[in-house]
Amino acid sequence: MSDGEAKRYIVIPALNAFNAGDETPSVSFSRKMAHFSGADDEEDDLPSLPRPVEQIDGDEASVMVLTETERLNLSALYPGLQIAEEGELRMLPVKGFSSTLTPAATAKVGAKMLDLTVRSAGKPLADADVTVVFSLKNGTGIGDLKTDAKGKIEVLLPPRLKSVDLVIVTPKSNAWPVHRASIDVGDEGATIRLEAVPIDEKFEDALSLMTSKAAPQAGAGVRVAVIDGGISGPADLNIAFSLNTTEQEPADKVGDNGSGHGTHVASIIHRLAPGVEIYNYRVFIDDADTAREAAIARAIRHAVDSECDLINLSLGQITEPIAIIREVRRTRAFGAVCVAAAGNDFGGSVNYPARSNYVHAVAALGHMGGWPDKTARELDVDEGVPAIGGVFYAGFSNRGQEIDFAMPGAGVVAWVAPDKRGVMSGTSMACPAVVGMMARLVAASDKIKTMDRDQARSDEIAKLTAQAARPIGFGAQLEGQGALS
Repeated sequence: MSDGEAKRYIVIPALNAFNAGDETPSVSFSRKMAHFSGADDEEDDLPSLPRPVEQIDGDEASVMVLTETERLNLSALYPGLQIAEEGELRMLPVKGFSSTLTPAATAKVGAKMLDLTVRSAGKPLADADVTVVFSLKNGTGIGDLKTDAKGKIEVLLPPRLKSVDLVIVTPKSNAWPVHRASIDVGDEGATIRLEAVPIDEKFEDALSLMTSKAAPQAGAGVRVAVIDGGISGPADLNIAFSLNTTEQEPADKVGDNGSGHGTHVASIIHRLAPGVEIYNYRVFIDDADTAREAAIARAIRHAVDSECDLINLSLGQITEPIAIIREVRRTRAFGAVCVAAAGNDFGGSVNYPARSNYVHAVAALGHMGGWPDKTARELDVDEGVPAIGGVFYAGFSNRGQEIDFAMPGAGVVAWVAPDKRGVMSGTSMACPAVVGMMARLVAASDKIKTMDRDQARSDEIAKLTAQAARPIGFGAQLEGQGALS
């Protein structure tokens, strides 16, 4: 990056109990930031600083747009500042092979095509996600495709390709994922028809098979923050508060951002704890699957100050987001608990913020009986980890010593719109399963209800949850304390 290019940085003063009484460079910087935020009306003689473009609770954390030279100068002028490029955290539903495939060369002249039609219950499946894997061995193919209004799509194939290893179709709603393997395309291409199994609301998915049925008021009195893409579900989800914290959209733009993800997450919590009050924080703008770190940190801060008890974070990234980690530490100090998805990197390292010691990290499981016949269940099964009592470990799930719990996250049915259910897989789905069960435990604890909102309270919530978990047998690095049922 040249010195002239600018990026968004999170800047946090180094202020703590050990230097609280000292006039450090961080104190000077914080005083300047307070002036920018309007908290301090007095000018001072501090050196000129770039004006922050966003702030999190006044002077406590700032977002600055800096060139590389400006970043270095700021660091030299105010030693001790934490300065890190602002993170872009991803939603964590499984995208399967689509995010890892390498495109293969195709020829438009004399091109051969894969002509695909997808239907369910005799009707075309429009706007379904399609991934075509040319070669599993070489990791070639194409993702991010969608069926048209007639449930059709034509895919251009490499001229020398003789067979397609795998086609995966994931409907947005109303039907289960479906796939076809080993498709002969010869010299002329191929035409295939896939029939997706409709969602039957009476069918028992993994979440139903692996958790006890919720009482109508389970979780009553507990506030749960869902920090995600907004919620547009049925009225009985019990949304008590909503706020858009992106600062790119109006604060009252709080419905689902088009992904269905936030609605699905909230619906899972509601399935397990129908009595909870959900606080809806939209941090993903329209049609985005990444969210800015500052928006997430701002949402966590607001949720804690609103006395939420549990915070669901079905999102993550590989590197440490310093503003978010600061907020989850504060969350524990103020008596609440954050739960986060471990990530879907097919056995990779646990993502942040789940990787933090101050957050409960959740891996994903599935159940062999939790999928109807002729669906794509086997694509989520980790073939290297034998199933135990019908429960399988999800192959997409990350793992490591940071894992605290494992819950159903493969093939979970939940609302994705006010009148539509959808099937999603991912540690994004396992995370709210933990939150829902934790809400039951918190609601049933007379001790927690009477405690001050401090570290002792959040530690008691963590302790109570760990005691309720039961090992399945996959080992600590895959399941942590086990599952909650």
